[in-house]
Amino acid sequence: MAISTNIRPRNDHERRCLHRLLHDAPHIVGIGAPDDGWLAACLWISGRIPVWCNDTSPTLAEATLKSLGLPPLGTAPPLAIINSALELDRPCKPGLGPIPAPPPGQPLVTVLICTYNRAHMITEAIDSARRQTWPREILIINDGSDDGTADLLQTLDGVDGIRVIHKENGGKPSALNMGIEAAKGEALIVLDDDDMLAPGSLHLLGTALVNRPDLGVVNGDTLCFDGKSGRPKVYMPASRLPDKTGRQAVLQQVPAMPGASLIRMTTQRAAGLYDLSLIRGQDMDMYLRLSRHGGVDTVPFPTFFYRAHDGLRGSASGQWRRSQTEAHKDKFMACVSPIFEKRYQAERPSMSRAMGHSWALGLHLRRLPELAQAELKRWPGPYSKRECWMRTQIGLKSEETRPDRAMVVVDDGDPGALEETLERHAAGHTLWVDLEVPRDPLGNIRLYWPGEYSARERLAGWVQGEGPIHIRLSSAPDWAPPAISTAAWFPDLPAVDAVLAVAAAKSWPAPNRCRHGARAPIHPHVLSLWRVRGFLNENRPDQALSTLLPVLKAMPAWPGVWQMAAEAYQSRGDSDKAKRWMDRVEGLAAAG
Repeated sequence: MAISTNIRPRNDHERRCLHRLLHDAPHIVGIGAPDDGWLAACLWISGRIPVWCNDTSPTLAEATLKSLGLPPLGTAPPLAIINSALELDRPCKPGLGPIPAPPPGQPLVTVLICTYNRAHMITEAIDSARRQTWPREILIINDGSDDGTADLLQTLDGVDGIRVIHKENGGKPSALNMGIEAAKGEALIVLDDDDMLAPGSLHLLGTALVNRPDLGVVNGDTLCFDGKSGRPKVYMPASRLPDKTGRQAVLQQVPAMPGASLIRMTTQRAAGLYDLSLIRGQDMDMYLRLSRHGGVDTVPFPTFFYRAHDGLRGSASGQWRRSQTEAHKDKFMACVSPIFEKRYQAERPSMSRAMGHSWALGLHLRRLPELAQAELKRWPGPYSKRECWMRTQIGLKSEETRPDRAMVVVDDGDPGALEETLERHAAGHTLWVDLEVPRDPLGNIRLYWPGEYSARERLAGWVQGEGPIHIRLSSAPDWAPPAISTAAWFPDLPAVDAVLAVAAAKSWPAPNRCRHGARAPIHPHVLSLWRVRGFLNENRPDQALSTLLPVLKAMPAWPGVWQMAAEAYQSRGDSDKAKRWMDRVEGLAAAG
């Protein structure tokens, strides 16, 4: 799951706009619209100086920058101003630079660059590492280059914290291992020789690692750019998954790009060195091993620039281009399948049911179908919907369990909040997930909880199925009220308001919305219902009834107002009226 930053989630459109903006922005840029700190942080990380240029308070943005270990807002005159559409108000010359150094005493980070015949690209990678003002060393391993790379590096050895080690060509894993053994830092980031770090990358990732001693790896997001034109291509978010499911997810997908991952050195030492046989796929194998020795979490800001190009892959003895799709896939599988099988066999004796299914899917993806099917046959049915989905991918028919409970999750929280809520509460339920915030759970980041995912304005009329219905808010992952008997308890209000209305009517504790996310003003009817609940708790039935009356007129068919009216009349001593209202509530429960 993503480290909490108190900023709202951003959608794909906003992230694409940000990507273009960070390509075009000048060195000093004004923020011309309200900002919760996301834009200011992204500007600092990209090497720009953000200046507040709107009439709203900058307090929240300043607090966000401080919590992330970034400098405060700048004061110099801006060269352009960003509007609410994330566009610059005038054409200008792009520019960036290093950001102010952090307070003294921060841990040393080793930026490890392994290179082979990239004299035409490596300078940009080295320059991006030199822009880091966090304490760092730049360790470059020259893996037997013969194109002039060695001569170029010789001029840099000993300059600005750069160390260069030359070795005979042996492939990337051998170069990485030499770098790990020679590294002096307390943390490590692996930067490919054709990619670049954002100027504030180590500020953000380093601060997160310092603040979270339980973590072994902190990931940022990636900006992919065209290797020829330099123009933005795609925004690649890191996985935002809770630890328990994160370990399973690594079996299917790399959680982040290596250049966006800062690794605690004690975690790296515990995970060990790279497998020398893995010319391709070494990143996935390493993430798998790192996840066993420390938490893996994400800071949802772009910290890394990935160059998309068709350069040569592999060692000097056997090279190919990525555009050779089948050759690339075959080479990849030839490398990773044997090692993946080895890792699987080592973990198999103590594997849980959930991990067993995840390993089986990973085996299937590495072209090991017999092992995948054998693993799944170890686990008897019936199977959850999630397990059935995995088994279907591998070609096995399954008898699905039919949960007799439903769960409605209103996703209104920050990145990782939905995943945390599902990981805690979703087992044994048919899922209905209302995506209140912009999120890509079925896109770049795979969710492992099958269900009905939709952006809905109203819950009433959408949720179907028999049995009790549990309600959750992703912004309040600890909140776990009792079930309601039927979806008719959802009033015809926006989803978050509907949940808060049910809580007031049922006298549930108000959810503690500790995860930041979508925050809209609470509907006036819902505010009235909570005032009614307060009056009922204080045994003030007359005030409760007078406050409830306008809501009752506006929503006469909603059982929540019936129940509150029954409570008020009962408190007032009017048993007949209380019974009439309660009979309506009980009739609904019987029908449900």
